[in-house]
Amino acid sequence: MMIKDVVNEKVLVKHGFLTHTMDTGAETVIIGTFNPGCICNIEFFYSGARNRLWRLLPAAFGEEDLRKASRDKKIKFSWRRGIEFIDIISEVEVEKGQECNRNDSYIDPRVTEWRDVIQELGLLRNVKRICFTRRTFNKSVYEIALRVTKLKEHFGRKFRLMPSPAWYPVAAEQAIWTEFLHAA
Repeated sequence: MMIKDVVNEKVLVKHGFLTHTMDTGAETVIIGTFNPGCICNIEFFYSGARNRLWRLLPAAFGEEDLRKASRDKKIKFSWRRGIEFIDIISEVEVEKGQECNRNDSYIDPRVTEWRDVIQELGLLRNVKRICFTRRTFNKSVYEIALRVTKLKEHFGRKFRLMPSPAWYPVAAEQAIWTEFLHAA
């Protein structure tokens, strides 16, 4: 987590992976929301303690669980499998002491900078499938839902909403992620 400034007991928190350069040959892009609490405790996308994406991804290819693997091992796996990551949020402004509040309904109205995901993905030449790591939205996450709707409209059939990998394991979820990662 990069804390940019403290203003009136509010803290500007920049996404910790803004400097991540996507492989232009990637075929799969996984889009998520930046949760400041995750960034301060992890070294790469989706590596939080409760998140199991690094179990789901390798399992889809018959490979070992990477949840406890190093950043380098996760990056090598991603490059080898043509998978890239980006988040739609670049920066949030939160109340001091709330830097680790990961609730989307808390984060949504506090975004101060959004990523231009459509423009950034336009630089990738081989993308076959794009997903957002959430399937449902309620009224309290209006801004995030609006941006996801624009992504869905822009990318059409390439775009899917996927079950979040941040909760409890379910065998059906593995089947959904495996099918998505192998879709043409």
